[in-house]
Amino acid sequence: MLSFRATGSRTINRPGFREQSTLELDREVIERGNPDLIPTRAWNFDVGVDFRPNRHIFLAVTGYHKRLTDVAEQADTGETRDDKPIYQYENIGDGIVQGVEIEQSIDLGIFTNALAGLEVWANQTILETEVTLADGTTTPFSAHANFLANVGVDWTVPASGTLLSFAAKYQGEYTRYRTENDNEVTDPTWFLNAAVGQQLTDGLLAKLEVQNLITEQQRSVRVREETTELRINEFGRYVRLSVHGVF
Repeated sequence: MLSFRATGSRTINRPGFREQSTLELDREVIERGNPDLIPTRAWNFDVGVDFRPNRHIFLAVTGYHKRLTDVAEQADTGETRDDKPIYQYENIGDGIVQGVEIEQSIDLGIFTNALAGLEVWANQTILETEVTLADGTTTPFSAHANFLANVGVDWTVPASGTLLSFAAKYQGEYTRYRTENDNEVTDPTWFLNAAVGQQLTDGLLAKLEVQNLITEQQRSVRVREETTELRINEFGRYVRLSVHGVF
């Protein structure tokens, strides 16, 4: 079956505590919020097509376009303290976010009943961003990768109410724009997550999730003025136990 989708919406993204707080985070740079931030408003449009030839296979392609006003990002204030630059969240200009998302999934029960409940799925996002600053110049959004991808395997065992899941996430290269002469480029990175769930009752599910099974480091290169610095960001492993209920 082939179906088409088209939607439009108007949204408001209000600043969070970190963006508005006057508390300062003192690291290699000093970061602070801005209580005078105004909400970012956006018009959102997307069109898509879904293809489901049978109950085992699903394919979808979605194109989307967002027009934002008063985009909020960290900006260099031009101030320093103890030789550290001070960054503050500001409404830096108006922006555009657009791209294409592709989704695929297949239940391997299509081949044999022994594999029923074993689903392989994937999705890919190609992204383009642009913000127009107050002086009329344009730049991509800071710290936004142009390509994202996920691939995973979910296995559901109806007889026991057990769910097993493995998912790999790929994050493409991205640049954090600090100032005109201070940019940090982060290498592409893979992450692997796993989860196991157990149905306790009809409306109660216990779930154990382990995030970041394999990635311990992420490399980035920071170019500041005439110096180049190789940086290694350390990652930890996260374990979360939760109970989900439907009443």
